[in-house]
Amino acid sequence: MFTTVQMNIQVKGHGELPYIMSANHFGPNLAQLMRLLKFAGIFLIVAGTILGIVFYANWDAFRTVYENRDSITEGSEWVPKTYSIDGLLEYVLEHPEQVSIVSFSPDDQADGIFYGSHILRVYGSSGIALHLGEFYRQVSESLINPDSLISADVPGRYVIRGIDESSFRNAVNDAAKAGYIDQNGNIRLEDLFYLNLVKGNLHVHDYMLMLLGRENMDSLVRNLGYEMDAPVPFTGLHILSIGGLFNRTQEDQLAYLERLDASTLFDMAWDYTGRFLTDDEFRDKVHAYTERRGLNLNFIQMRRLYNLLPKMKPMDMALIMQAVHSRTYITPEVSARVHEKLRWPENRALIRNSMVNYAAAYDSRMSMLNGVDMGRSLGGQTERIQVVMFQQLPVSMWMHMSSNFINQELQRLLVTDPVFRNKAASLTGAGN
Repeated sequence: MFTTVQMNIQVKGHGELPYIMSANHFGPNLAQLMRLLKFAGIFLIVAGTILGIVFYANWDAFRTVYENRDSITEGSEWVPKTYSIDGLLEYVLEHPEQVSIVSFSPDDQADGIFYGSHILRVYGSSGIALHLGEFYRQVSESLINPDSLISADVPGRYVIRGIDESSFRNAVNDAAKAGYIDQNGNIRLEDLFYLNLVKGNLHVHDYMLMLLGRENMDSLVRNLGYEMDAPVPFTGLHILSIGGLFNRTQEDQLAYLERLDASTLFDMAWDYTGRFLTDDEFRDKVHAYTERRGLNLNFIQMRRLYNLLPKMKPMDMALIMQAVHSRTYITPEVSARVHEKLRWPENRALIRNSMVNYAAAYDSRMSMLNGVDMGRSLGGQTERIQVVMFQQLPVSMWMHMSSNFINQELQRLLVTDPVFRNKAASLTGAGN
C-alpha cells in the first residue's frame, strides 16, 4: 500500500523536477486512512485464508448440514423438554411406537416394566451377546484360539472408502492406548471385541461375523427358538444402498430394498460382503462411488436403511441376558465368559460408584439408540435385567440424545433408583 505521491513541478531555471509528497502533506486524516486501509487489506487476506482453510477442512460437515437442513429440525420441539429424565419419560409415553423398555428382576418379574416388549426392533450391535456366545462356543470346542494374534489392521479390509473410515482408525488407536495392541501392531483375537463393545466399530463387527460363519450364527438363532433374525454384515447392506452400482438413483435403490423380503435382503448383504472382500475389480467399483460422497444418503434415508437391519423382540433380548445371568446360555462356561466380557462398563467411574456386577452393550445408529444391561445398585440386593430401545427417532431428538447419553442415564436410574422405577412402571402401565 503506497503512502507517497510522486509528481513533476516546474522550477525556474531547472525545468521540471520530480517531487515526492508523503501522505502527511494531505494532513493527518489521510495518513490515518492510508494506515487503516493497509491494516484492513492485510486483515482481510489473513481472515480469508483462515476461513478458506476452515471451510475446506469442514466441507463435508457444511455439505451434510446443508443437505439435511430440513430434517435436522424434525422433532426439535422435544429437545428442550428432554434434558431431564422426567421429560424423556414424557416423550416415551407419547411415542410408544418408537420406544421399548423392559426392566425386571430375574428372580421375580412381578415389579417388571414391559413397555413395547413384543414389538420387533432392530438390535444392531446391542445384540453382541449372539457374537460372544458363538465365539466362546467355538473356543470351548477348540475351533478358535482366543489368544491367537492377528494384525489390528486386518478388520480394516471391511472399510469402504468414504464410509466411517476414521471410525476404524480411531478405534484401533484407542485400543492401542488401552494396551490391547502390542508393539508389532498385533491384537489377541478375543480382544477385538473391545473395538466392537467399547467403540461400536462395525468393521470389527463384520470381521467377527464372517470369522464365526453364517451357518453357525443361523444355527445359534434357530436353537434359541425366538422370533428373530440372525445378524448380517453392515458392509453388504451399505453396498446395497449405493444406487449407482445398480443404475438407480439413491431413492429408487432404497425403495427397492424396502420392497424385498428380509431373507432375500440378508442373502444379498452376505453375498455382496463376500464379493467386496474377494473381488478386487468389484471393490474398486464400489470405492469409485463412495470415496467422494460416502453413502450419499440424507438423514431420513439413512434412518430408512438402518430400519432394514435384523430385528428381534426386546423381551427375547432380555431373556437371552437372563440366560447369561443364570448360566444357561449355550453352556455354563460360555455364559460365564459372555457375562465377563460384557462387564466392560465397570471401568467407568459413574458405573463403579453406583452399580456392581454391571454388564452392558449399546448401539447408536441414525435415529436408533439401543441399550442392553444387567446389574444391581451398590448396596442393593436385587439384580435387574433391562433392554431399552429408541428407534425411528426424529433426527433432532436422535442428535440430542446421542450427544448427552440420556437414554443410558434412564437405564442406570431404573437399576439404582426404586422411586423412579416405580414411577416409570406406574406411568407405562408396567406392561404393553
